[in-house]
Amino acid sequence: IMPYVGLMTQFNLSATATDSYEYDYHKQYEDWYEDESGKESHNLFDKKVMGENTFRRLFFGWQVGANITIKDFHIGANYGTTLGRIVNNLEGVKLKGANISIGYNF
Repeated sequence: IMPYVGLMTQFNLSATATDSYEYDYHKQYEDWYEDESGKESHNLFDKKVMGENTFRRLFFGWQVGANITIKDFHIGANYGTTLGRIVNNLEGVKLKGANISIGYNF
């Protein structure tokens, strides 16, 4: 077993959010009925879309975890959070995550 704790950095090339919507014209116009639905994707780094609340491309964090190798198999688990903001002008918005990995060493 190999435990670890340390700092990490992450650089994001892209970040998008997708909104789904449904609109029912029947509710507005009883004599004309049509459903419309769709999806829109938004670039979270674009100031035109996000205003001053754009996501940061580079941020730092910490993580703690452990790895174990049994014969040709690798098993790992970790937990970590970001330090500081990941969204400009919004306090308290952080990424937290737990990961489990299973692999085969060859």
